[in-house]
Amino acid sequence: MAPPNRQMNLLEQARQSATFDSNILTNLLYDGPETVSSRRAAFQRVEHALSLTDTMTLPTIYHGLTREQHYLEGVRRARATVHDMLTHQHRHFQSLTERYHLANASPFGMNFLMFCRTIELQGTPAQKAHWLPLIDTMEINGAYAQTELGHGTFVRGIATTATFDAVRDEFVLDSGGGSDETG
Repeated sequence: MAPPNRQMNLLEQARQSATFDSNILTNLLYDGPETVSSRRAAFQRVEHALSLTDTMTLPTIYHGLTREQHYLEGVRRARATVHDMLTHQHRHFQSLTERYHLANASPFGMNFLMFCRTIELQGTPAQKAHWLPLIDTMEINGAYAQTELGHGTFVRGIATTATFDAVRDEFVLDSGGGSDETG
């Protein structure tokens, strides 16, 4: 582990001046000391594998990478996190965390953050039984897409329909704007 820097020292001072035991709060937020210990070990393993342990240098994701280099860096990080999850049988990197860049820069980030969650929350029991084990073992990598012309994030106002055209083997999207898109 790298030597403490100014930010780490300030954080430690804040912890020491708290009127509560921050370890108790951490254990409460993350379902107990076993989970906290497991999470910390997982982050330590992955950060070490990715050479992100030096707190005095910025991770390469913040340097002037091309689009392709950014993607490849995301793949590198994703491989390390997924490998750790499968090897050590945990799900610590499947949601945004205090070190969210491990999932955020990953081409697999949306797989856990949106694709898996959508199936967990909206899937039928049969869909969950079929797809969730495949997602958990990374046999499939999914995404989540939501588009609506003129609505942005106003989900309740979505008017787009997707109708499957069996003859053409494709979905026909109608956003109410008069033009169809296929895909």
